[in-house]
Amino acid sequence: MIQCYRRIMIICKILRFCDMKNTLKNSTLIRYGNTDIERVRMITDFENVFRKNQVAESEIGEVRKELSKGKSHHSTSGSSMRAEYEKLVREDEAIRRAIIRFYYYDFLILGYKM
Repeated sequence: MIQCYRRIMIICKILRFCDMKNTLKNSTLIRYGNTDIERVRMITDFENVFRKNQVAESEIGEVRKELSKGKSHHSTSGSSMRAEYEKLVREDEAIRRAIIRFYYYDFLILGYKM
């Protein structure tokens, strides 16, 4: 359990330096899609950004093909490790507070439910 907590804290320390609050104006937000409808919207959003930046249609097609496959072998969805971390976050108030502190503006700006 202590090892899990240390891993989470290291990850949070690394990720907190993204400075999204100040770099958002130069960014395009694309929401990740879990459902089929959300995934289609996400792929369309990527295609629009790529076309705006003159990415070759062949490369756009490759990205579309890969994103359309669904879950990758890197996915944590349904894994025992993900379940372990979710349980840890649910049960440890200090971890929840740290996550909120690190990602508060991300949730506000992106409109995610807290």
